[in-house]
Amino acid sequence: MDKNRINKDIEVLFEQFASTKLPPFLNYFTNARKVLYKMHKNRISIFEVENDLIKIKFDKIKHPKYIFHKGSEPIKYFAFKNDLSKRGMAIPNPILYFAFVYNIIAIDRIWLEEFYDDTNTKEFLFHSNSPILGREHVLKFEYDDSGIGRDIEKLAGFINEKDPNKSKSYKLNEEKTVTLEGSNPIFLKTDIENYFDNIYTHYLDLSQREPYKKFSDSDNRISYFFKFLDNYNMAQNENHTKGILQGPISSSISAEFLGIAIDSIISVKQTDFVRYVDDHTFFGKDRSKVEEILEDFDKNLRLFSLRRKQEKTIVEKGFPPSNGSNLNELFLNVKFLKGNSYIKRDDINELRNYLSKLSNEHNVPQIRATLTIFKRYIDKVYKIEKINQKLSVFVVPLLLKVAYTEPVVTSHVYQLIDMIMLKSERIEKITIVDILKNDIEYINKYFSETDLQIWHYYIFAKYAKNDIRSQILKNLLKNIKNKTSTVDPVILSFFVKNNFTENKYIFDCMKEIYSFENGTNLKSKYCMTGIGSSRWWILFLELIKYFRNPNIYQKFRNDPNRREDYFEYRNQITPYIGSKKKPKYGEFGIVFGLVNEIE
Repeated sequence: MDKNRINKDIEVLFEQFASTKLPPFLNYFTNARKVLYKMHKNRISIFEVENDLIKIKFDKIKHPKYIFHKGSEPIKYFAFKNDLSKRGMAIPNPILYFAFVYNIIAIDRIWLEEFYDDTNTKEFLFHSNSPILGREHVLKFEYDDSGIGRDIEKLAGFINEKDPNKSKSYKLNEEKTVTLEGSNPIFLKTDIENYFDNIYTHYLDLSQREPYKKFSDSDNRISYFFKFLDNYNMAQNENHTKGILQGPISSSISAEFLGIAIDSIISVKQTDFVRYVDDHTFFGKDRSKVEEILEDFDKNLRLFSLRRKQEKTIVEKGFPPSNGSNLNELFLNVKFLKGNSYIKRDDINELRNYLSKLSNEHNVPQIRATLTIFKRYIDKVYKIEKINQKLSVFVVPLLLKVAYTEPVVTSHVYQLIDMIMLKSERIEKITIVDILKNDIEYINKYFSETDLQIWHYYIFAKYAKNDIRSQILKNLLKNIKNKTSTVDPVILSFFVKNNFTENKYIFDCMKEIYSFENGTNLKSKYCMTGIGSSRWWILFLELIKYFRNPNIYQKFRNDPNRREDYFEYRNQITPYIGSKKKPKYGEFGIVFGLVNEIE
């Protein structure tokens, strides 16, 4: 397999370690290739290569006492759907995720790419608009059985949801849907109820299910891979058998293997249908026959203990609803976005009126498009000059209101605010930070444990001055000690800066809460055993980056007043990571493969 493509696959898989709609704080995997190489050479004690694939030695991994047997605790949060209901999301554990990346790349080399190119499997793979492979097409010259040579175009490379438009399969999906729809006037649209939440991990062991059985029977590595998917997804979700995490690409790929199995059953009787993850659309000319599809569809889902979402099932005549945006309409209503002139007060009024109209219409695709184009406009126009007309007083509250009323566009709103901050003068930034600060109490009350809360704190902590950030951190620590939430480790990680006193407070808070939850004695040297497999790993990692930084070490080593205090905290970390020469992989020694500047 092409080395460059493997490197790109590694990059793409770690870019999608969690949802790409989160802020860019999960940038820990620049050295991932080195870690995978050590795994390949059996130099990491918690992993073992068996028959070209990785086996996780769960008995060697320390985990919190409140996680049964062999699991890890994900960082759970909520994202919003179009109808304003919440969707459970999660950030997985990085230790286990390395095993998934190794095995999915290995199985791609062993089997997956050829599976996607197999003549027989193409008949049902054709129906999926969410393929595992398709980032690029590889052109190969091959000879057929008659000895005639020809160019073969194959799907290759894992899909990158961070920028799906660049995936080669994206255009193919559009063309495919139009082809299958054809002249059929009737369509049936339905989806699977709570797909990720209702997947039993044992059903991910698809080795004896069609269309995988013959491949698994002929190569035990394929059979092992599907068993691995079962154990891996179960371990990432606190060792629960029902439900897989939503957010990581590892879950999307696992769910797609199951989706392909369902498609292979459906395609025996139906040919005119497309599926995107768990959304199915069937086409036909006879309404009664299209409606008859539902009975078979329900039976097929029951084979995997899944069910159809009744309230989202529709049979109609015409064209399925489009999720696309209309750029012509956008530029007609917000004319300044087409130009290169600096933004004026009248332009903001124009933008406000249009966003107000879209929000009242609940036109989410058009809101997303407007925010994206506005972000590009800011980036294009303010290359040299800074935003200095006190426009933030009007723009940022407007954008926040959009996020509060249509939280499904949270990432678009805060990415735009981030861009405005980058392009603003100092006085503008101070004003924006003050606006964000004043809304924190509202955010905590109405958007607790959501991606919106995560984004709000991320932007605030990134740009706030030390004194203002310290004030908010003090309140945050007080609130967390009174009542903990699942996103506390993420939010606190944004406040780990170059401030010894504050980092001590954060460390003490983490240690106290984890020890209490874990049922261990706070005064024990090993009171944080298993923290690397808990939701606190991300905060622990940021604190390690500070307390084990060589420059920080030199600074306090020569400070007689604070040296003892510093070394007390530095030494508290050692039992859980070991040293560079002897990492404690059973705890959180993997950190040496995630962070460069630690010792």
